[in-house]
Amino acid sequence: MSEEQLVAINDDASFAREMREKRNRLLMECDWTQGADVPDSIKLAWQPYRQTLRDITSNYTDIRDVVWPTKPS
Repeated sequence: MSEEQLVAINDDASFAREMREKRNRLLMECDWTQGADVPDSIKLAWQPYRQTLRDITSNYTDIRDVVWPTKPS
């Protein structure tokens, strides 16, 4: 394997790790929206956002291409 191929693999792994870390942080920031004591109006507003975040790693392979969802207001 050439040095360029090794660098590309490392870059891909680095981008994937960064994408997962950001996704996980964004999910943790809004975990409170799904608590048992949170009104359904809040829960339901945040569920599509959270699902889109969970799907990020399936829908994108490069963090540079990711279109991050907008948080509900």
